[in-house]
Amino acid sequence: MKWKIALGVTGALVLLSSILFLGGCTRVKPSPERIVETVVVTKEVPIEVTKEVPIEVTKIVKVVVTATPTVTPEPTATEVPALKTTVVAASLVGADISHPYMVVYQNSLEYTVPLGLRVPVNLLKGFSPVPSLVKTETVYPSGYSVKVPLIPTDLTPYQWFPHDDPANPNPVWGVPIATYREGDNWNCVDVTGWCADAVDAFNWIMWTGETVCHPAVGCIADPDGGAAMIFIVNFHDSDEAWDVRNNSGVYVTAGWAGFGMMFDLSGNSYDVGMGIGAIRNHYLYNLGHREQYAGQCGSSELCQTVTYVIAARLWDRPELGINYSHYELLDYGQWVRN
Repeated sequence: MKWKIALGVTGALVLLSSILFLGGCTRVKPSPERIVETVVVTKEVPIEVTKEVPIEVTKIVKVVVTATPTVTPEPTATEVPALKTTVVAASLVGADISHPYMVVYQNSLEYTVPLGLRVPVNLLKGFSPVPSLVKTETVYPSGYSVKVPLIPTDLTPYQWFPHDDPANPNPVWGVPIATYREGDNWNCVDVTGWCADAVDAFNWIMWTGETVCHPAVGCIADPDGGAAMIFIVNFHDSDEAWDVRNNSGVYVTAGWAGFGMMFDLSGNSYDVGMGIGAIRNHYLYNLGHREQYAGQCGSSELCQTVTYVIAARLWDRPELGINYSHYELLDYGQWVRN
């Protein structure tokens, strides 16, 4: 009898605990109203070992929960986190060789150019070179030297890009030297004015505008209110990108950018220096004569002057103490329209 009474008490407690446990652990979907069933005990239950204990349950009541439970959805693979709003530091606005993007790029280089090989800061009016730009004779390991010729007085023969006008083949180019792949107005939406760009292996790339800055070359602004031009030829078999996400970039105001492939930078089929000079001449002609290039000189007019720099991205040159890819100055000057 005592065992029966004890079993009855234990069973009642287990039953009560189970009801409360299941009611508290049930997962429900969020809704404006949630119904929960609760057991209410109206009096204390005396526990005696000599008799069964009656447990009086009066009724089941409905409890309305007015607050909606907060449920945090689990992230899915397709969700993209919202972009954080950033405040642009005043130091990131503007363009000169002390700009953080220029400095960070220079500090990332794994070599230091000897002072005797650096481009003098007063080499060209309107041009501020970076410390890593090398001024030396560009010579291939085979001994082949790259020499860019002077700008001819008459640029009319260069008004067409190499062989891009089949109806008017232009003998001034000689054999095909390059392709024109793409070009368009420089469209940088970043509030700092600095945007990403890249050059492919064995390609050329050019930027023109009122002001042009490149972290491996420097900053140019024509001293007479004309256009600026930075023209890079990548002799290396690797690409290079300049990206604001890596604290780098290219700065162009009121300008244009274009690029294409060089056919033969080994010098076997044509004179590389002559070929580079021909591309330079073509875009000088455009800036001074083609209406679609107007507006890059601070007004809606065509350019009367252009200050330009041509640089080559080259392999390592141990004889100069440079064991990494680097940039060498090929040509520079100010062109004046006749």
